[in-house]
Amino acid sequence: MAVSRSRLGAALLLALAAAPGQCIRHEPPPSNDRVGLELAEIPLDPAVAVARGGADIALEQAWEITSPFTGFGSLSGLAVQRSGRLVAVSDQGMRIGFAPPPARPDPVFEAVSDKQVVKNLRDLEAVAIDPAGREWVAFEGADKLAWRATAREPWRYVETPGTADWPANGGAETMIFLTGGELLLVEEATDAHRAARAVLYSDLAAAPLRFSLRPPLGYRTTDAATLPDGRVLILLRGLRVMPPGFLAKIVLADPEAIREGAVWSGVEIARIAAPAPVDNMEGIAVAPRPDGALDVWLVSDDNGVQLQRTVLMRLRYRPPPRG
Repeated sequence: MAVSRSRLGAALLLALAAAPGQCIRHEPPPSNDRVGLELAEIPLDPAVAVARGGADIALEQAWEITSPFTGFGSLSGLAVQRSGRLVAVSDQGMRIGFAPPPARPDPVFEAVSDKQVVKNLRDLEAVAIDPAGREWVAFEGADKLAWRATAREPWRYVETPGTADWPANGGAETMIFLTGGELLLVEEATDAHRAARAVLYSDLAAAPLRFSLRPPLGYRTTDAATLPDGRVLILLRGLRVMPPGFLAKIVLADPEAIREGAVWSGVEIARIAAPAPVDNMEGIAVAPRPDGALDVWLVSDDNGVQLQRTVLMRLRYRPPPRG
């Protein structure tokens, strides 16, 4: 989800004042047929600690991602494929697959919907891989999802019962599959002071279980990822006015605690703030490491704003025993 103009203005107002004459929006890059992805490592301050509450989590590396491809930017969701490749989706309706560092990116860019399709079926907010390996995407402005089993197949569209009363531009901001195959969706909440509506499906042909997700005050849910043990990491975004910029938090939550009509919450395990290279973090994905810990990948949405950038982060996390 791109940050609203008013909220973005609040975060960047002082930065703009310090840089008079700069244009906020990127000029559209020239059209070209080159498909490339460059990852430049960002030096990290070794003193930066992100862990909260005694969690075993640390920020290990970060990169700025750039591309000459016209359709790159505004990334809003992230997932890890069975192959280990990362896949991100964007507000421009693009799906971008790439190998995580240190491998060569070998990117693949793809438009999920034709450019002539109305915007509510182009603005992608989330991507997830189900237990069968099928890829799913969610749209900001429609109570629909699209899925396919392989890259050679066309996308198939399905309705999401129980979300028709979500705001017109408040489709599924967050989408994950739990280890049992259940599908969890969280709306794009427009008010950081209230709980976001959420639904849990065991079958998309049936009515879902309805509940709500309450993030810490001043934060909004932007994405989530399922851990191998069934628990969930929830990515949250906040805004800081002095000095202007973004904040991010990661919360660990257990879906076993979800109940009809109740509020679901979790425990904060990480807070990411400057001097870490935090931006508008909107995507999170998890992959196992050989040592038994987890790689937690985060990616940011640059909103098409010159003062922002697309940042990829890798954190190492060792979850505590469940229960």
